[in-house]
Amino acid sequence: MVAARCHRRHGESFVLQSAVSCRPRSAIASWDSEIFLLPSQHRVDLIRGFPDNASSAVNVLSIRFHRLTVALSTLFRLALDPLLDLKAPFILSFPTVVLCAWFGGLWPGVISAILSALIAWYVFFPPQFSFTVSDPTAPTQLFIFMLAGVLISLLAESLHRSRRRTEESEAKEREQRERLRVTLESIGEAEARSIFY
Repeated sequence: MVAARCHRRHGESFVLQSAVSCRPRSAIASWDSEIFLLPSQHRVDLIRGFPDNASSAVNVLSIRFHRLTVALSTLFRLALDPLLDLKAPFILSFPTVVLCAWFGGLWPGVISAILSALIAWYVFFPPQFSFTVSDPTAPTQLFIFMLAGVLISLLAESLHRSRRRTEESEAKEREQRERLRVTLESIGEAEARSIFY
């Protein structure tokens, strides 16, 4: 005995709710025991508890974070200028890139490296407040810093991707367990109805 059937009507997909009723997929908007038939990306977002615009919000936050971090590191380096003079122009740029890449991944790290390099070139290489370079070692220093910044950003991005893959795998496992649970409940209700009817 089949407890309930789900149909397509007027292009709308219906989802099994219980042994005796179905409801449209569009009606599922909260945590429920029937989320297993939603599209995979929607299932992952529901299981992880993120709204649809979560990724865009995180992107905006990471952009603001790396800009603020570069600005603060520049101000702090200027405050240290009486002690350091024009030596060690990248002393605070490396931790800035590490923070931005750890928080935002590849592109925030690369962008922070570019911004830090341009600021160091303009402010902390002699002559100050000019893109003219009098130090013959400056191009080499800039190149090494940019290369290190890109490598740090790539490493951070690989960690971000590994974490996302782990979260998606866990979400799929929870989805499969939920699908199995609801299926078993439906079968049990169907068998119970077959006994009484």
